Amino acid sequence: MGCWPASTWRSCCSWVSCGPGICGSWEAGYLPGRREGPEMTEARRKAIVLGMDGATLDVLLPRSAPPGGRMVHVATLLARGAWGALQSTTPPFSAQAWVSMVTGKNPARHGVVDFWERSPGQPLGQRRGFVTARQIQGETLWQIAGRHGLQVGVVNVPVTYPPTPLPGYLVSGFLTPQGKEDYVYPPSLRDEILALVPGYNPDPFDPLGATKGQLVEIESWMARHEEVARHLAARYPVDLYFSVAQALDHL
Repeated sequence: MGCWPASTWRSCCSWVSCGPGICGSWEAGYLPGRREGPEMTEARRKAIVLGMDGATLDVLLPRSAPPGGRMVHVATLLARGAWGALQSTTPPFSAQAWVSMVTGKNPARHGVVDFWERSPGQPLGQRRGFVTARQIQGETLWQIAGRHGLQVGVVNVPVTYPPTPLPGYLVSGFLTPQGKEDYVYPPSLRDEILALVPGYNPDPFDPLGATKGQLVEIESWMARHEEVARHLAARYPVDLYFSVAQALDHL
């Protein structure tokens, strides 16, 4: 995945490894050690959260460490911010782990305990379909932000299908059912996405693992998702922007 221009997000950051991958968050316009003045308190701060599913610290640190580390922007963010490992959910599957991250609740409280939708007493071998945002019990980070009058943008975050109305936009991600066209809010934004990336699909691969023959397709998928994410972030500025690179978890 490419890098966001430093001129766009001049910031301090924090990184945590949290089971499904790594998440970075930082505030635009905030610098470590800088004391707030009137110009900072009067202007509304903006925040961005980028998640990389499958990119745990044991993967990122060797590839960003100088000299020779290829992920120089990650190295800079790690050096300027704070990072560490956190315990994930039990079991550490992507569906419940991401929902725990965005709600602040454990699986017993938010209701997502598997990739599959299940009912009490249902045999484990029976599956009704993939879990959706309808099963989430509790508010997500962007719903809380919206309730407090902030504009939000959410792109490719797992378990966000179907989208619900919010002050901003949402493009669903991992576990979006194949063939669904209602993966975006507001619905009118779908035409703009398809004009930018014809045939855009939020989650085109088997969610339980891709094959070696799909590696080229996965790389192409990452590029298409990044193009959409960059376009929306640039065209529709928001107070809170949250995007996930999910394709890494298929490698």
